[in-house]
Amino acid sequence: MPTIRRAAAPALLALMLAATSSAQGSLPRRDQNYMRDTVNLAGTLGGAHAARVTCNGRSDQYWRKYMQELLGLEAPNRDALHRAMVQAFNNAFSRERAIHTVCNQEAVDAEAVYANEGRRIADRLAEYYFPSRRSGRVNRTIDPG
Repeated sequence: MPTIRRAAAPALLALMLAATSSAQGSLPRRDQNYMRDTVNLAGTLGGAHAARVTCNGRSDQYWRKYMQELLGLEAPNRDALHRAMVQAFNNAFSRERAIHTVCNQEAVDAEAVYANEGRRIADRLAEYYFPSRRSGRVNRTIDPG
């Protein structure tokens, strides 16, 4: 059965680089749009995780590991953002598990939809850190097959 691989890796790499840049104090202040996108990305990862677990079993922690990395980069302190991200991930996971209770093509397709949405959100977050990316941006989609 096809699965999504490395869909969020480039965006997470950009976020990791941004975390390094933040130590140098070169980043703009985070605004409400940035916070909203970060929480939405966490929810998208939760939905993708649920769809993947439906087909691959609970031992497949692919998307959950991305969530852990995202938390470590964006909300390492257990603050309001951290709590909102965890809640969004868990809520999306629960919703998706209720919708797709068996592994079928719909569940596989749902993971692909979440991966593409996550990529769009991650691209917006990367643009926040690296505004020069806007001019050379390439629209990419993830092919589940």
